[in-house]
Amino acid sequence: IGNRGIILADEAGLPDLIRSWSDDLLSVNFSSGYPTAETVSATLIRSLTYWLTDKKNGIPSSYSTERTLALLKHPLMQACLNEEEQDWLDVLSVRYPEAVPEDFFRENQDPSVIGLLPSLYEKPLDVVSMILQRILEGEIPDDLLERAALTEIQQEVDHLRRIVQQWDLPLDAEGVFKLLSRFLQKKRITLESEERTAGTLVTGVLETRLLDFDEVYIMSLNEGTWPSKSLPSSLIPYSLRKFFQLPVAEHRDRIYSYYFYRLLQRARKVTLLYITGHRDDQISSGEKSRYITQLELETPLEVQRLDEPAIRVAIDESPLIIQKSGKVLAKLNSFLDPDTPGHSISPSSLKEYLDCPLRFAFSRILDIREPWEAGTASEPKGFGTLIHLVMEELYQPFSNKPEGPDDQWFAALLQDQNRVAQLLLEMYPKALETDGIHHPGSKEQLGLDIARNFVDAIVQVDRQEAPFKIIRMEESIRCSYCFEERMGGRSVNLGGIIDRIDRTADGIRILDYKTGKTSLNFKEIGSIFKVSSRLKDVFQVLLYCEMFGLNHGWEEPLVPVIYPVMNFLTGDSDTRITISKKPLVYQEIRQEFRAGLGDLLAELFDASVPFMQTADIDTCKYCLYSGICRRDS
Repeated sequence: IGNRGIILADEAGLPDLIRSWSDDLLSVNFSSGYPTAETVSATLIRSLTYWLTDKKNGIPSSYSTERTLALLKHPLMQACLNEEEQDWLDVLSVRYPEAVPEDFFRENQDPSVIGLLPSLYEKPLDVVSMILQRILEGEIPDDLLERAALTEIQQEVDHLRRIVQQWDLPLDAEGVFKLLSRFLQKKRITLESEERTAGTLVTGVLETRLLDFDEVYIMSLNEGTWPSKSLPSSLIPYSLRKFFQLPVAEHRDRIYSYYFYRLLQRARKVTLLYITGHRDDQISSGEKSRYITQLELETPLEVQRLDEPAIRVAIDESPLIIQKSGKVLAKLNSFLDPDTPGHSISPSSLKEYLDCPLRFAFSRILDIREPWEAGTASEPKGFGTLIHLVMEELYQPFSNKPEGPDDQWFAALLQDQNRVAQLLLEMYPKALETDGIHHPGSKEQLGLDIARNFVDAIVQVDRQEAPFKIIRMEESIRCSYCFEERMGGRSVNLGGIIDRIDRTADGIRILDYKTGKTSLNFKEIGSIFKVSSRLKDVFQVLLYCEMFGLNHGWEEPLVPVIYPVMNFLTGDSDTRITISKKPLVYQEIRQEFRAGLGDLLAELFDASVPFMQTADIDTCKYCLYSGICRRDS
């Protein structure tokens, strides 16, 4: 038939071959079509199916947020959305982290594609046809395969719609998408060459039974592919097929062995290619076909073996470093500018620097922020912020008042669970930093129940600690921190928010809520500045004490306190920070703390000391930037 034949032992490799075939290569003819199921258009139909079938159980007229975003962010759907609709997608996951109500779609009526989606259940064929038509009319990439796939799918939808209308068939949305799924699995896009010449033919195994080539290239000639392990499905048992001389596995092996040797008999050049690695389930062993071994042992002709060496990607193990120069240094020095007091370093930022200087650079200097995620059921997005907001709302009436909450108030609050639950629902949109009414789903509701347990635990510990007077809740505090000896007379702008300031018989308590694990005891001040220590929370609250004292004076004892709420749930109600098991008053260790803080800030603002990765690998386990640092494995 011609000069060259490329035989696909595994026809599933056709899409990969076509994608890798560049335009400057020889003209080629294809005996089989491109599978429609491998196109982007087919994934759109699947996304519509998933979106429709994954309605949230127990929530009327609502759809999965995850499925909705996957559908609306599909490349072909993106071509139909205007800028305003793109902006809606940015806030969709924030307003509705788990379930999107149907009203969201109803607000966007025709001609919006989003407005068509709720009608998909009642009129699936009409809606799918309209979506496909708008995609074809829109600005989609100039991809002939995708346009052909869209046209094929639309023709099938229109054909199916005519049949349903003609015969008045009771076909629901589920039935429509099942039929479309079968169509996608079986349909192939015809591939035509511009010139039907005797050049190169890409074909499958069965199509070669009457063909001869000068050059033969057999792709994916692995054991299990040619000869194939799989057999045509049959309801007739092997024993009966064997007895009545019906085709069995042995016959199939002989037939395909004949196809192989018949294909080679008139070829002048034969190239056999097999995969040595693991590509998919069909080629799992990486073992060459038995036919290759037979040729190596039996043929008198010269056999040339070419092994393509495995590609080895060298991973640079040298640590990542960000030098303090240029814009990085300018951004860093802006924290020293007295004219911009609003641009300040918070205690939590310095705590982050202690964990990993490079993480500090990514988040505070380069401003690489964490993308929005819904979080988990046990700790949804905004979990810690939510607890802070609820505690502020509970204690705000006592702020700066002569009397604090008494035992009667605590008892009433613990009995009235509806009040805390209602506060959690009211504060949740604020914790998510979104406007409007928020509709928590089932997983979020589980997280809210856990948050209520946390609030109850804090209230119970406060009841034990009473009496106390609330001075301020969520107090914003700023100061200019001077290091004349270390930094040439310049000052660092420090700023942050103290969770709670109250007064007890021991003095003024600087209190910080912590929902994670933390440690309250240490032996020496220097240990809280060590990278591998678990005392970063202690460092943070001590720095708040320093800032409060600079602003309000040192007349009363400042008592640093941490509320480790996770410990409260296990019955451990300790809140007082201790040094060598002795209750800590900040003024007693202030000079040592200032010395350590001075060394830390001197290192931070030293232009000759770059931002480097931490040596403690455990710190990287839950770090947002571990992928950048290649420590995410």
